[in-house]
Amino acid sequence: MKRLYINASIYDSDKKAFLAGSLLTENETVCEVFWGDEPPFVAFDEKIDLEGAYLAPGLIDVHTHGRVGGDFVNADAEKIAMM
Repeated sequence: MKRLYINASIYDSDKKAFLAGSLLTENETVCEVFWGDEPPFVAFDEKIDLEGAYLAPGLIDVHTHGRVGGDFVNADAEKIAMM
């Protein structure tokens, strides 16, 4: 399913700023970002007006100190392989 999200403030990492734009997704994956106030002429199944809401990439912290009872700070090679 293609969804077009319009009327959003989308974070542009190149310009380090939020800019007016629209976002097209297919099966919940971002396909394309369109910059500007006017929605693009693209095919979609559903249009959602975000009413100026801010969109930014989700950030996932993969930092870890260990797992399953192990700690990377003082683990030997066997414990690291287990983690």
